[in-house]
Amino acid sequence: MTNKDIQLGSHIIVVGGGTWGLSTAWHLAQRGYRNVICIDKFPYPSPDSAGYDLNKMARTEYGGEKFMQSISREALHEWRSNPLFHTVFHETGRLSIASSPASYDELQEYHRELLQSPRAGEVVWLDSGEEIRKFAPYLTGSFNEAKAVYNPEGGWVHARKAMELVGVECTRLGVQFINGPSGTASELIFNSSRSTVLGVRCLDGSIYLASRVILATGAWSDLLLDMESQLIAKCWTLAHVKLADPSERQAVKGIPVILDMEKGFFFEPDEEGYVKICNEFPGFTNYQKALVEGKEKKLSVPRGHGSHPTDTMPDRSFQEVRDLLDILKPEWRDRELLNSKMCWCTDTPDRNFLISLHPQYGRSLVLATGDSGHGFKMLPTVGKYVADLVEGREDEWQQSEVGKQLKDKWRWRPDTADKRPGDDSRPGHGGDLSEEEGWKGEGTTWSGGYIGDSSSRSRWHGQVILLTILTITLGCIVYRGLLWGL
Repeated sequence: MTNKDIQLGSHIIVVGGGTWGLSTAWHLAQRGYRNVICIDKFPYPSPDSAGYDLNKMARTEYGGEKFMQSISREALHEWRSNPLFHTVFHETGRLSIASSPASYDELQEYHRELLQSPRAGEVVWLDSGEEIRKFAPYLTGSFNEAKAVYNPEGGWVHARKAMELVGVECTRLGVQFINGPSGTASELIFNSSRSTVLGVRCLDGSIYLASRVILATGAWSDLLLDMESQLIAKCWTLAHVKLADPSERQAVKGIPVILDMEKGFFFEPDEEGYVKICNEFPGFTNYQKALVEGKEKKLSVPRGHGSHPTDTMPDRSFQEVRDLLDILKPEWRDRELLNSKMCWCTDTPDRNFLISLHPQYGRSLVLATGDSGHGFKMLPTVGKYVADLVEGREDEWQQSEVGKQLKDKWRWRPDTADKRPGDDSRPGHGGDLSEEEGWKGEGTTWSGGYIGDSSSRSRWHGQVILLTILTITLGCIVYRGLLWGL
């Protein structure tokens, strides 16, 4: 297919209601497409999505990777300037700490990079523990061998709320959202020669036909299509402490994102006093046998928190979070760790995104996956690139220096599958969840909400009831594509 067969009235399916799916639907709707549907197991923002979270970094430091610096700054500009995000973006900056000589070189690379940034005059190099404590008196660790650099650019986003804002805007612009069994994709539908993707079949048998199918399925991508070993689903772990004392909360309000380059990071508290803390490590896999396109494969299979709300995180991760606090904020080390969970992403071998057409299916299938653990900050802009692929406008990328690199960096690239770096390319130790203890919960029904959020829970239960009624009423209609006049 070429751009000539796509019209503003053409039917487009976005599979996945997470960060990149919402961004894609939003950009398509802004371009005037009138028949965009976004399907997901859950209402937006999908609680299985990595973006269903309290905080995500919006950063620009990439240690010499100028391509990522450039597209991150483009996204940062949108976080700052788009009125839609003014309540959820917090430009606090970031304080990166090398707590031992093992990270000095990387920290110095960050510093050299930041001296070329738009706000270079505000960058601060801290050469000792004494200077760190003077700059950031709220940090109470010893910092005996530490050095640090402060970057005023970037900060953090209230991730779940940002996704809700985009979802509401999508609805206003006419995007249709379908959830529950009718929105849970089970397989792609092909033409007889398997040269074109015609649509998607869902868990209850519903079929959606379209001119374009966009897979924005994150860690679940490998379960719908053979990705030829380009992707591995991995999870990272996080927990929270709650600062109940208003004076303690105020003491760390507005602080930069605090990153120990070897151990992890934490953010300022939200309005309820919750502080999100993440340990730094290469991520966990979850290898299982899975059936993909009729063939059995061994894949890392995600266990999203929406589908498995009682899963927590491995015992080792609890200890690593406490070790991080011992270095940065010792008085928090023995606090109760709340709302712990695993956040599922999908890694490419080179950690560049996979935003591309599929070579076998032409423009009928657009891939928007491979976030590699740093894709959320692209929420305002990533959908623009996916929409360009839908329309056949990627040649326009050649008009900028960054654009010239996009097709190569984000291409379909199974040739890189055997070049995946080992766990030692990131701090800490990874592994498979089968080797870990203490994380696995019981049951698979979403309990709703996030840290005391009852509105999302009520909305979800209401939609479940509505979907049940609709399923009974429309039970005889299997081919939903007929409802679209196809």
